[in-house]
Amino acid sequence: MSQRAEEQTPIQAAPTQVRLTFGIELELFYTYDQSYRSELEKLASGYGIHSTPGNSLTLVYEIVARMLAENHLPVNTFTEDDHPNDYDKWTVKTEWLDPDFPDPNLRRVETEIVSRILVLEEKSFEEVRLVLAILESFPGPYKFYVNKLTGFHVHVGAQQEKFVLPWLKKFAQTVTAFEHEIESLHSDDRIQNQYATAPSQLPKLLSREGPVISLAVLDEQKTFGNLQSTFAYDRYNAYNFKNLLDPDSYPSYATKRKQTIEFRQHAGSLDADTICNWIEFVCALIKYSFRADHRENLVFLMNHLRDFPNTAHSIEDLMKKIGVPHLFAWYRDNNRISDRGRIPIEDLPEIDLFADYPDVQPLWALLRDDESDVEVGVGVRGVKRGREEDEEEKEDEASVKKTRRL
Repeated sequence: MSQRAEEQTPIQAAPTQVRLTFGIELELFYTYDQSYRSELEKLASGYGIHSTPGNSLTLVYEIVARMLAENHLPVNTFTEDDHPNDYDKWTVKTEWLDPDFPDPNLRRVETEIVSRILVLEEKSFEEVRLVLAILESFPGPYKFYVNKLTGFHVHVGAQQEKFVLPWLKKFAQTVTAFEHEIESLHSDDRIQNQYATAPSQLPKLLSREGPVISLAVLDEQKTFGNLQSTFAYDRYNAYNFKNLLDPDSYPSYATKRKQTIEFRQHAGSLDADTICNWIEFVCALIKYSFRADHRENLVFLMNHLRDFPNTAHSIEDLMKKIGVPHLFAWYRDNNRISDRGRIPIEDLPEIDLFADYPDVQPLWALLRDDESDVEVGVGVRGVKRGREEDEEEKEDEASVKKTRRL
């Protein structure tokens, strides 16, 4: 399908139900003293791996691959060539993370462990935990570890279904409105990270003018191509849509096999609970966005944003809404929720919501009918509109008529 044909494709309705799949990417380091090379070769020989000059990197990769295979996990046979996109097996490969490692006496092995496609069910989480236990049990005095240079990425797919435009817009609006609350689950080095750009850093979302403006911009996107270029124009976004692009039009980014949304913002980890809980959370986000009514979701998001930035809503509200309240208890009890705040309202410019941003009008009209559930008001970067403002508008009949026409 050409890009032009894609842009002319009518908006499709989401199917009534979907079963999710996921895959993970773990970025890791393994560092050892050069004097340990001979011991590493002996360890490899025990797995039937024979060393050749200059292949100390592959020794570690091949040992991990053999350990996975010994535990009856499907794994791609390691070679020095690039792996094909075989997502039916686990893969161990190179990930270039830190080219300026300073100590010449140490050998750093930059590693990425890529899972096979896993169905969202309990036995898949058990498999993830098994792989993490295998990595932890790597023999010898040196172990795998993570630091601020490493990331943990999750790809989520929908088996035979395509991610259709209405569903993707709801997802984009939800994570945009709750950006700061979701960021409270991440370490500081993953905020404003160049490899995981958050919605508020995207220029086409007009994020500087406030999240309600961004919701309106997303609501106005009529094609997947437009939504992708506005919300996820680069693979290094917190939410990467590149794998959903039509493979015929964008062969360098998409494959017919890997139709996924990638979550890139999480820091590297080898902790099983941390990894499994984040997988469950992002999958719950997708399930919620899939099943949520468009208008009801907007009401929920607008209520969340009321009196921005001093909202009473929190990550707990989001987790309850998407059906995983137990995850909030885990994050809270393990001190995994930061108190990183929103931008102070006094630091934000005044704007005229309707005059400066007419794209907001259709969104506002959707929520301003007689049955609207939007509470109190919605703060937009120093401008609030709500029932109190409506009372003031009654003094100006022309303004009232204009508002009702929206």
